[in-house]
Amino acid sequence: MNKNYNNMNYALNVIQWYTRLDVKTAINEQLTNRELALIDKDDSERKKGKTRSNRYNYSTNMKELTGTLFFCGLFTNPTYYNIYKSIATYYSTIGILNKKNWSINHTKKINNYDLVIDIDPLENTTAGILEAKEGALLVIKLYDELNIPYSIKFSGKGFHITTDGNYIKNTTNISFLMNEENNVYKLCKQLQTRMKERISCLIDERINEPNRLIKLCYTLSLYPEISNIRVCLPINSHEELENFHPKKALIENFHEKPDPFNKVWQFENVQNIKYSEKTFNKGGCFYNLIENMELDKEWLKR
Repeated sequence: MNKNYNNMNYALNVIQWYTRLDVKTAINEQLTNRELALIDKDDSERKKGKTRSNRYNYSTNMKELTGTLFFCGLFTNPTYYNIYKSIATYYSTIGILNKKNWSINHTKKINNYDLVIDIDPLENTTAGILEAKEGALLVIKLYDELNIPYSIKFSGKGFHITTDGNYIKNTTNISFLMNEENNVYKLCKQLQTRMKERISCLIDERINEPNRLIKLCYTLSLYPEISNIRVCLPINSHEELENFHPKKALIENFHEKPDPFNKVWQFENVQNIKYSEKTFNKGGCFYNLIENMELDKEWLKR
C-alpha cells in the first residue's frame, strides 16, 4: 500500500462507501446492458505487473454487483479502484463477455453508443477543475442554443457531458460495426475534435472507441497522488454547474442523515441517494450539432 492506504481512515472510507445500500443501488441502476469495470489507477503497481484492473463484468442485480466488487478485493484489500461503465450498451450480457476477436465480434452486440464530451483539467487540482468547469459551461451554452439533449456529471476530476445514443441513432445514418465507413465512433471522434478546436482545448478527443469507459455517478474518484477522496456526482441544473466547487464532492462533505427507520445503516452522516442524472433539452435535435460543427451531411438521415 502507498501513502494514502497507509492511512487507515482512507481505506475505511472506501470500504464503508461501497457497503452502503443506496450507493450500490445507484451504481446498479446505471449498468443496464453495460459493461462494469474496475480500473486500478496505481501506476506504480501496474509497472510491476501487479495491476488488479478487472473488465468485462456485468451486473443485472445487487447480488451480482456485490459479488464482482468482493471478487476484485474491494472490500478486503482496496486499491485505487475507479468504477466504470461502458459508453456502449449491448443487446445482451453475452456481448459484454465475448472477448475473442474483440474489435470484430464485440461490436456486433452493441446496440447503442453515447456521445461523451469529457473535459479534464491539465492538473488534478482545485484550480484545474475550475478551469475545466469553464469549458463545460461553454459546451452546454452551445448545446442549449442548438437544442441538443445532454446530461452532466462531475467525474471526480473533470466533467462528462453526455448525449444519449438514442438521440444520435434516431437522427443519423450510423453503424455500430468498426469496419463500416459510417461507424458511430468515427462520428464521435469528428465531433470531439471539432469541439476541441472551437470550444475548449481541455476536451478529450479519444473518448470514441467501442470499448471506452466512463465513471459512474456516486462512485469514488481515487488517485495515488491525491489524498482527498471525491465523489462522482450528477449535476442537475445549470445553476448547480455554475456554482460547483470540487470541495462539494469531497466524501467528508457529502453527508445527510438517512431515514431513521432504515435498518440497513451502520454509519452516521450518510445520505440516501436517489440516482437521477437529469437530461436537458429532452426531445432536442442532434443533427443541429453536426450542422453547426460543419461535418459531412452524409451523417444525417434523409
